Amino acid sequence: MSANDKSYIPSDTTMSQKINGRWLPFIRFVWAVVLGASLLVFVVTTIISAQSLGDGGRVYGSIPDVGEAGAAFSGLYFFILSIVGAIPFFVVATVLFIRKSDNWWMMLVSVMLATFGGVFVNSNTYVLEETFSLWIVAIFLLGLIGNLSFVYFLYTLPDGRYANRTVQIVCIMAMAWFAIQILASFDFLPLNIPVIIIPILSIAGYGGAVWAQDAHAEQLDEAQQQQVKWIRFGLIVALIGYAVRFLPEAAFPTLIQGTPGLIFLIVTQLLLVVGLSSLPVMIGISMVRYRLWEIDFFINRSLVYGIVVVTILIVMGVTLLVMQSILVAVTGSNQVTIALLVAAVVAGATFQPLRRRLQRWVDKHLYDIHVAYSKPRPAPMPNAPIAQPSQKTLGAYEVQDLIGRGGMANVYRGEHPTLHQTVAIKVMLADQAQEADFRSRFEREAQAIASLRHSNIVKLYDFGEADGTYYMVMEYIDGPNLRDYLQKNAPLPMSEALPLLNGIASALDYAHEQGLVHRDIKPSNVMVQNGTLHTGQQTQQAILTDFGIVKMVGGSSALTRTGLVGTLDYIAPEQIKDAKDVDGRADLYSLGVMAYEMVTGQRPFTASNPGALLIAHLQQP
Repeated sequence: MSANDKSYIPSDTTMSQKINGRWLPFIRFVWAVVLGASLLVFVVTTIISAQSLGDGGRVYGSIPDVGEAGAAFSGLYFFILSIVGAIPFFVVATVLFIRKSDNWWMMLVSVMLATFGGVFVNSNTYVLEETFSLWIVAIFLLGLIGNLSFVYFLYTLPDGRYANRTVQIVCIMAMAWFAIQILASFDFLPLNIPVIIIPILSIAGYGGAVWAQDAHAEQLDEAQQQQVKWIRFGLIVALIGYAVRFLPEAAFPTLIQGTPGLIFLIVTQLLLVVGLSSLPVMIGISMVRYRLWEIDFFINRSLVYGIVVVTILIVMGVTLLVMQSILVAVTGSNQVTIALLVAAVVAGATFQPLRRRLQRWVDKHLYDIHVAYSKPRPAPMPNAPIAQPSQKTLGAYEVQDLIGRGGMANVYRGEHPTLHQTVAIKVMLADQAQEADFRSRFEREAQAIASLRHSNIVKLYDFGEADGTYYMVMEYIDGPNLRDYLQKNAPLPMSEALPLLNGIASALDYAHEQGLVHRDIKPSNVMVQNGTLHTGQQTQQAILTDFGIVKMVGGSSALTRTGLVGTLDYIAPEQIKDAKDVDGRADLYSLGVMAYEMVTGQRPFTASNPGALLIAHLQQP
């Protein structure tokens, strides 16, 4: 990476966004006035709405006539939704002000969130207009500030600058439309257009920001691109909620009549509030740059579970209708409870298979992930029983105590009876030995090690099979593996880490020259051999082991087409995309991760979910 490679250098626009010292008190005063006005509108409308509910009145203006009980329930429901939807806007606005009150861009975002949340998201403001007509001007101005600043913010992400002149023109057009819409909603301006056009133009006005963000993408560094991703995701979710809530009603006004209309409003208003409330949260994450790089995994899972939920709801609906029709035909009466039970069972049985299939499809086609998320089979716990080889000897070697465990084989200390040479005997697990692929992989590991002659690569003495037990005899390393060593001693001083890394790198150089790619470089596959020089100085030498998933360049790779190839914590991005076509650079990436862990005491990417870990390797710098 050169110093001129700007794609890896995060830009800092905060200096250009600083507010001049003499203007800072005035700007903060204006912010306090605007926030105070928005908060006052929110509090007063909440109080009046609560009183209206207590007096048996209505809060939400377009509630269908469903009787007194229905009106009471729905009024309370929409009242609570309005409060819950607005609170995240005020919270994030306050946090941004506290963190960056000397930054004009942050101040703009803070004002935008406060006014947008206090007036637009707060669906109870009409109660204040009807009770105190003098409030109309204040609500109008706050709504105008909130909407116009929101449009400007979305079109100039993430630094307050337009990508080009075309984006600027489209932004001004969108702002003009929202200004006209707000003027019309307060009867300050006549707006004689079909009702269906209003939500369509509003969606187009905000949705155009996605296009503007794409136009800006090439001018942004990686961190800024991640900022835009968070806000774009929140915007798309909010637009979906807005479209579901208002488009059907605008197209079919009779939809919100009677009990079905109330159910429609209850469901769609909830989706709208959830969508709108997600937006300030995403903006807050983006503005403070908190966990920026997790957005890709967040989008991945949201896409999967969103499609799964919609599909399950459709399956439940279809099943419910079919079962209801069948039960009516058979029994002659409605059997809603039985039909619902059957639909729930079908949905439950469908969920996991559908989620797994969809997850694989999204990973493969949208994220280019071609390895399984499941980690290798964990080694047995220390107190778990270990099946000892049935033979006391394997070949010419006597089997002694267990010294290592793995998902594919166990390792025992052994000894040649006449040469009195201590060795390590790697014995393939019995259940693995039943499968031809694992036997071939075990044999190929032996062939790979046998072809290598290097002081930093474990030596192979023998390989064989006895009564169905497959084993290989290797040199015995007097010392722990690097994983156990790091658990006790990390982070290592450079004077200790460098000799170990030099040894591993030398082993990899040699293996790559022989046409072999290890593909599973990690601390547990490196032994730390203790030694003593003739001067009496203690030494440590790194010995590379476990060539179980080695790739032979130019050879057959049929054994690598299925299952996990590599270890997720250390796996190279190209190994995630296509394990069978990697070269020695994949080993160098894993060596880099391991070197980072040795000298810092932690891995560069950590996540409890394997999917998040893989996406971090692919996306995160």
